[in-house]
Amino acid sequence: MYLKFLNYFRGFAIFLIVVGHSFEVSGFFDSKIGILNPFYKKLIYAMVTGGTSLFIFISGFLFHHVFYTRGFNFKKFMENKYKNVFLPYSVIILPAIIIEFYKTISLNNFSVKFEDILRSILLYFSGTALSSTWYIPFSLLLFLASPIFIKYIELEQYKKRIIFLGLVVSIIIHRPIHDLTINVFQSLIYFSPIYCLGIYFSQNKETLIPKLNKNINWIGIIWLALAIYQAKFDKYTNSHKQMFNIKGIDIMIIQKLFLCLFLLGIFYKIQENGNVKFDKTFDILAKYSFPIFFIHNYFIEYIFPFFLKILNINLKLDIFGLFVLGAIVCMSSILVSFTSSNFIKRINR
Repeated sequence: MYLKFLNYFRGFAIFLIVVGHSFEVSGFFDSKIGILNPFYKKLIYAMVTGGTSLFIFISGFLFHHVFYTRGFNFKKFMENKYKNVFLPYSVIILPAIIIEFYKTISLNNFSVKFEDILRSILLYFSGTALSSTWYIPFSLLLFLASPIFIKYIELEQYKKRIIFLGLVVSIIIHRPIHDLTINVFQSLIYFSPIYCLGIYFSQNKETLIPKLNKNINWIGIIWLALAIYQAKFDKYTNSHKQMFNIKGIDIMIIQKLFLCLFLLGIFYKIQENGNVKFDKTFDILAKYSFPIFFIHNYFIEYIFPFFLKILNINLKLDIFGLFVLGAIVCMSSILVSFTSSNFIKRINR
């Protein structure tokens, strides 16, 4: 069954992720001075970044709602993911790897060393050639772990306890460091409670979502209070560390958990009211969420910085400009995806 509110959620989530990656190029937040940024900028940063958790919650929800309910077949599931996730990833990440390889050898008078080739290989398998593509090697492990999540779905009890204990572990281990040795196992452990939460809400949506709506104001207040805490005590960024190092408690995953619940309730209410002014916008963003996820990196990391440098422009956008830039990046990514797919269809005729 098609769930319109979840489609709204997915469209909004990809927009939030793009905006979260646009802080640097927009000039809204100065990473060089870090904690010296004004409080309101740190607050916006805390509220917007970490959007990966939203996508993982949605993925968990859909894993049960779509793949489990229609009869889960692990082989077909993995074949589908290989075709629709890993093959596009291999194509889209290739230009970034070539660019990074060129940058590296240009520093050595274009002499190629074994280390340069090894680095390119690691860029592919770690997914760190672009800012958000680390998600793909991690998602491979997530998909391979599907039989474990099937067991979770079929448990008759202890589901909430598993989510709670998983969150305790997550706030201790934090997210892995984004380097060539990115620890996908650490990512799996860190994000699994959010994935299980999505599964749990899908299984119990008829009873949980009405309860969620009754408490939506309190959920929103808790989410905002956590973001304010992060900004106040300079914990506004995603926390990355080695798994077994001690580095305090990660607040971001708890904050994003409450944001998931808040948005789920809000978009369900929007669906029930039946008055969505931006219905088509949400639908388009959701439809192109996957290509946006990949392509937006090139605009933010290469294309926009290149033209800004050529034109000698130093952006200093306000919050409105930040979100407008995010919208421009989304529209540009959709245009590239639409044009490319049409071109491929014409060739295959």
